Amino acid sequence: MAGPDIDTKKAIQLQEQQMANNTALTAANAKAMDQQAQNEFRKSMAELGAKCVKSAGEKLAGLA
Repeated sequence: MAGPDIDTKKAIQLQEQQMANNTALTAANAKAMDQQAQNEFRKSMAELGAKCVKSAGEKLAGLA
């Protein structure tokens, strides 16, 4: 029995390349989503810190 013909081999190679591309795209999307989540967390923490400083400043000003 002979192996796959040239067209079949090309189709298999194309499918394998598409699968590799999809895997790479999925990994890139996951990395981008992770980075976005980290950025949002940092932003939230900075905003919370600013609110705390403002509140502390107001309380200290009220003591004077």
